[in-house]
Amino acid sequence: MKGTVSDPSWSSNRYTDWNLHVFGLSLGARTLPSAPIAGLKSLVLPVEYIRCVETRYILQHLDVQPGQRVLDIGSPKLLSLFLAARLQAEVHATDLVDYFFERYDRYSHVALGSDQRRYVMRREDARHLTYPSGHFDRVFSIRAVRPASRSRGVITAIWRSSSSAETPTRTGLRATGSGSSSSALTIERHWRGGSFAGAGSHWGT
Repeated sequence: MKGTVSDPSWSSNRYTDWNLHVFGLSLGARTLPSAPIAGLKSLVLPVEYIRCVETRYILQHLDVQPGQRVLDIGSPKLLSLFLAARLQAEVHATDLVDYFFERYDRYSHVALGSDQRRYVMRREDARHLTYPSGHFDRVFSIRAVRPASRSRGVITAIWRSSSSAETPTRTGLRATGSGSSSSALTIERHWRGGSFAGAGSHWGT
């Protein structure tokens, strides 16, 4: 564990997608006076309906506790800011492109104030993460592990950045979907002291 945990019983699994939705609405209202467009975006659609199940899954299974260091790979960024704000986690929000930097710099200033340094935004390729081995307590990804042919390299990079010494104590892989055009991959890996959870990774067949 990289940070100081103030209360071991305080975890992300106490929250649901509804808490995230309310957080987004509040964030939009507070951002509106200084950045009207960014504020309206969060007020009108804080969380896409199709993301509710995925974000609920991450909150329930990732088990983020206060003070931990968390890596977000390519997910909708409201969830990563929520973890930084509600759990005082140090969150690194990453993606291949920097499309979210300007807007979430405003949001994180509103949500975190003087603690804005706990929300770090970076461009990263999930297959070649530049973080040192064992840098994170928790890692999550929503719809970033795609297509299936690239998922092995991504999971290997995630595993290395999360824990270099520990071996898995439980590993689960579940594939779901309907129709012939797409499938969904949900991955959950746990080890002593760390975990990775991913939800809703889609690829064409």
